[in-house]
Amino acid sequence: MLSREPGEGRRRAAGAGLAIVAAAGFGAYFVFLDASADASVPWAVAVARATATTLAVAACLVVSAPLRAPLPLLPALVAVGLADVTATALFGLASTRGLLAVISVLASLYPVVTVALARVVLGERLALSQRLGGAGAIAGAALVASG
Repeated sequence: MLSREPGEGRRRAAGAGLAIVAAAGFGAYFVFLDASADASVPWAVAVARATATTLAVAACLVVSAPLRAPLPLLPALVAVGLADVTATALFGLASTRGLLAVISVLASLYPVVTVALARVVLGERLALSQRLGGAGAIAGAALVASG
């Protein structure tokens, strides 16, 4: 509801199948990050990023995509990397201090943050249904976190 585009009606999202596979991947990622962070958060983050980098380079080679990013994009790409590593490290640290079931639900609110930032930074407009969807997601996460 939060990410629905205004005026798109009730049509099913074209990428729903991929989204389900992505959800399974994120679920597995959170479980394995929790398990590895118990031993060492820095190593868990380092291995996760090294694995992601290896897979990304392999994907680029398979599809013949360039391995060099355009120079003007580098600051944004570095910011993305810093945000990603910071979020991963904080999730790993949080998972060593609390219940994974609660922490993963709270961490899954990142789309709400993305939409809020799109509104503030990019000036995107939100329909009433999207605002209600965001409020519902936050309320649901609060209920899960409260036990």
